[in-house]
Amino acid sequence: MTNPFDHAPDEQLGMLLRRGLDAPAHDDFVHRTLALLATEPGRSSWDVLNTWLRPGVAAAVVLALLFSMWLRLAPPPSVEATLADAVQSADVPASLFSSAQPSSTDNLLAAVVEGR
Repeated sequence: MTNPFDHAPDEQLGMLLRRGLDAPAHDDFVHRTLALLATEPGRSSWDVLNTWLRPGVAAAVVLALLFSMWLRLAPPPSVEATLADAVQSADVPASLFSSAQPSSTDNLLAAVVEGR
C-alpha cells in the first residue's frame, strides 16, 4: 500500500482477503449436509444446521468464559506512565510539564514559539 488515503482498491490487500476468506472445504460441507438430509427425508436443511448449532454455541461460551477469566486474572501492568513520559516522544516541550506554576496560555504560547 503506497498511499493510505488512496481511494482506489488495493490489489495486495484484496488478494490477501480473498485468500483468507476463501472456504476451501465448501463442497465437502454441502455434501455432508445433503447426505444428512437424504438419511431423514422429513428434515429440512435448517434442522441439520440446528444440530450443529448447540455444540458450536457451547464452545463459544466456554471460550468466552476462559478469555474473560484470563483477562481478570492477568497481572496489572507494573509500569505507570506519566503524561510527561507519554509526550516526550511527540516533541512536546518539557517546560509545559516541569514548571511548578500552573500552566497557562502564556506558557503554551512560549513553548510553541520556542519550538520553532
